[in-house]
Amino acid sequence: MLEIALLGVLSDADLHGYEIRKRLKEEGLIMNLSFGTLYPALARLERSGAIESYLQAPTSAKRTRTPLTGSLTGERAVAGSLMHQPVKSTRNKKVYRLTPAGQVLFRELLDSDSSNGADRRSFDIRLAFARYLPPSARLKLLERRRARIMEDLEQARLVSQETRKQTKKYGNALIEHNIESMERDMAWLNKLITAEIASRDDTTKRSVATRTTKAHLPTEIISPGSEI
Repeated sequence: MLEIALLGVLSDADLHGYEIRKRLKEEGLIMNLSFGTLYPALARLERSGAIESYLQAPTSAKRTRTPLTGSLTGERAVAGSLMHQPVKSTRNKKVYRLTPAGQVLFRELLDSDSSNGADRRSFDIRLAFARYLPPSARLKLLERRRARIMEDLEQARLVSQETRKQTKKYGNALIEHNIESMERDMAWLNKLITAEIASRDDTTKRSVATRTTKAHLPTEIISPGSEI
């Protein structure tokens, strides 16, 4: 899943390591990714030819110029503030970008029909980049996840019925909470699936309408007075 996430964020823009880690966290994909895990993964992708790196020259580091105050106390305060003012790094940054081979690999991994696409972590990462999938593949992704939740929900309801009398108050509350969470997920997925199907239907209708219009366009315009 880390490979898909890395290739996905690099599909949007060229980024250096810190920016990649920040982007993954901000988008809720991988919250606690250490640099000890990130950089070896980037190195593996670079060796495979999926990504490449280049050095980006730093921007010039400048400190803010502050006018003189004419007071010894004021000058000391200004000097102290300048000492603590952050200065941009003067080192070149290693920036990573996706290669054509990486684009192919990303779409293959994203469109993988394996059962892994049904578990929560795999689904969340794939859904975050579902805009890169064709409509049919997006629909399959949503339907696989829905089927997995339906199985888990049926099992949870069965367990709840069998253990309700034996389980203590807060144990039952936890079971009910899990069931309600899965029911909310089902409703959310049904909404996404309905929207995806409607979007496909609209696209199909527009395509048919365009083909029909083109089919009825005259292939030759006859000017007035010309012989037929």
